[in-house]
Amino acid sequence: MKSLISTMPVMVTAINENNLFIEWNHECERVTGYSAEEMSNHPHPDKILYPDPEYIATLREFWKEKQDVYYNQVWKVRCKDGTEKAISWSNISGKHKIEGWASWAIGLDVSQLTVVKEKLSDSENRFRTVYNSADTGIVMTDPIGLLLDVNHAFAKMLGYEPAELIGINFFDITHPDEKATEFSRMQMAMENDTGNSVTLRKRYIHKNGSDVWVKVNATIVRDKGGKPTLWLGIVQNISDELRFQEELEEHKGYLYCAAKVAEILLTEQDFDTAINNSFSLMGSISYADRIYLFENDYNEQTDEWFMTQTFEWVRGGITKQINNTVLQRLNYSDSNPRWRDIMLKKGFINELVKDLPADERAVLEPQEIRAILAVPIYLQNEWWGFIGFDNCTSEKKYSTAEESMLQSAAIAIGGAIQREKTNRQLYEAKTKAEEMNRLKSIFLANMSHELRTPLIGILGFAEILSEEVEDPYFKKLTDSIYKAGQRLSNSLSLILDLSRIEADKLTLNLEDVDLIDVVLESTSYFDQEIVKKGLFLNIDTPDEIPLLKSDKRMLLTIMDNLLSNAIKFTHEGGIDVIVKTEKKGLSSVINLIVRDSGIGISQDFMDVIFDEFRQVSEGLDRAFEGVGLGLTIIKKFTEKLGGSLSLNSMVGLGSTFTISFPVVARRTAVSSDDIGEHPLIVQTDTQLRRILLVDDDVPTHTLVKIFSKNIANVDFAFNGEEAIRIGLRRKIDLVLLDINLGSSPSGISVLKRMKQMKEFEGVPILAFTAYTATSDKNKFFQEGFDGFISKPLIKSDFQRSIKKFLTGSE
Repeated sequence: MKSLISTMPVMVTAINENNLFIEWNHECERVTGYSAEEMSNHPHPDKILYPDPEYIATLREFWKEKQDVYYNQVWKVRCKDGTEKAISWSNISGKHKIEGWASWAIGLDVSQLTVVKEKLSDSENRFRTVYNSADTGIVMTDPIGLLLDVNHAFAKMLGYEPAELIGINFFDITHPDEKATEFSRMQMAMENDTGNSVTLRKRYIHKNGSDVWVKVNATIVRDKGGKPTLWLGIVQNISDELRFQEELEEHKGYLYCAAKVAEILLTEQDFDTAINNSFSLMGSISYADRIYLFENDYNEQTDEWFMTQTFEWVRGGITKQINNTVLQRLNYSDSNPRWRDIMLKKGFINELVKDLPADERAVLEPQEIRAILAVPIYLQNEWWGFIGFDNCTSEKKYSTAEESMLQSAAIAIGGAIQREKTNRQLYEAKTKAEEMNRLKSIFLANMSHELRTPLIGILGFAEILSEEVEDPYFKKLTDSIYKAGQRLSNSLSLILDLSRIEADKLTLNLEDVDLIDVVLESTSYFDQEIVKKGLFLNIDTPDEIPLLKSDKRMLLTIMDNLLSNAIKFTHEGGIDVIVKTEKKGLSSVINLIVRDSGIGISQDFMDVIFDEFRQVSEGLDRAFEGVGLGLTIIKKFTEKLGGSLSLNSMVGLGSTFTISFPVVARRTAVSSDDIGEHPLIVQTDTQLRRILLVDDDVPTHTLVKIFSKNIANVDFAFNGEEAIRIGLRRKIDLVLLDINLGSSPSGISVLKRMKQMKEFEGVPILAFTAYTATSDKNKFFQEGFDGFISKPLIKSDFQRSIKKFLTGSE
């Protein structure tokens, strides 16, 4: 018996009536490190194993209570090496007495199991701490959606306490519109044993009834047989994120609108049209039911400010106020003294009407206004008036984005008003100047007529006398009379031509003209004068050149004036006259070059040399005769004939005048309306596809052309009519169609026309617009658009989109 107990694999201890150990087997020695001799000879062995007085006192109370009958009680004993071990004790000595043993027990070392349990408990506590303190919602449900556990973050997300949610089905807190779809996806995930997770965006219902947008990552937990046992879900509240995205899109829309309003006000020449178009654009993107403009009138004598409504835009169903007599010359002091004080300090009003003072409500409430935003307009630091938004359908204050947009509009409108005032002054000055110029032209024409008539006689009789008179002295006198009359005649011809140009009375007599013939005819007229001054004249022309469709008389006038000037300002050397053709792109030009070795023209005088009645030498001490109209006539006639003029000159080295005329193909009919316009050069590339951009914004044309380089050729149209005409002329591979085409029919109307035409059959038509809301996109697809490209453009996104539709690849 003794041998059996000593070798048992469990701890066996026994004490006598004096509480001294009389049994301490080998397992006890191994576990504790104390030998049987040490334990049996110690007067208080319990103090060795349990040195903590409070701990041993607790154990003694327990032993006394149980009266030597207990099972699997775990106590920590102090080992000889100072460590503590957990021992599971069972004592049945009260039921099974052994002679000589007052009490005996069997112990099992469970230290490792206790450590594991403690670690598990610690891990569980940590998990529970993380679980409940996590910012992200965590939920556990059974396979049919019954909520088994939720953390504080999830409960707080929906306005509940965790205990309120335990036991309900998560479908009860899901938005009704999404229950069916979510249930279907979860069923598919559970039935497909290879799929263990579902990710979705959905709406829960908050305790207060509002929507809560969340992103859910739900994972299925399965048993060994693959059967779903529960769902574990990680829930993120994305309501703020979506709200931020919506606000960002709103700001982008308002920013684009502000830029577009500024562009309209800068480019539209008619002020009323610019204001109305700007109001319409702002109304389409804002929550305003009424947009208006008030102009101030200030009485300096009484120091009173008055307001008068001048423009208005209203949404459908909203009563117009433009004809409301109350709003005509309304005294700020009587109705809005606070507004006057605020706006004089460049502040603005953004309030709910119900919160305004009584005198302001008395004016606004009859107009059914519930919220108002009013921003002052300043012209050169002077308060001109204000622009305002009315909300007549809801009590909603306007956002900071709308404030910014309206402030930008106020600045742009102020600039447009100032420009309109300046333009009006300039127009009045221009009209006056034009009238004076017209009177001058009429006067010059009349004077030319009155002077030319007697000159006919003077020149005729002088020429006859020169032939008849033989006396050298009188012959010299008659030659002098003839030359003086000829000089006066030339001056009058120039004045008459100028008056006709300015009066727009100069008509073209178009015919086929050989420029070489014109040169030869003109140079032969000046032969004697050139010889008399001792100058050389070199004429360099090709054997054959294309004929010009032009006015021969005007070409002769140009050539005569070029030669006359060259001879007049050249004292030694000579003159070169060159005619040659030159290739420019796909077209050709004929150049007429007159180069002299004369006095030249200083750079300071280059800007005015072609002005009327201007010469290099002017005033009482001028060195050269003439009225200063030769170069003016040359320039105006050249432009009238569709040519261009350039000048290169240096003082003391001479001048070179180059006149270029475009060569029109012989089979092309040229009318007088065509003269003065440069020929259209169309460059094609058979390797590239062709895009048709329909947009009324010129900067957008430039941007799309740059972005499409080496990808596609681009044709541009400002409205639907132009786009249709282009589509009838050439094959289009892709259409980018703006929705808002200004005063022209909308892009949707143009789309419907294109869809009915065989020329656009199979051609992708993309909505190309700044309306980027999801509802707008859905509407565009419902209308029949094949795709969507949003503004503002991002180069990489734009190129990827058009490549996709042009080639079918990203």
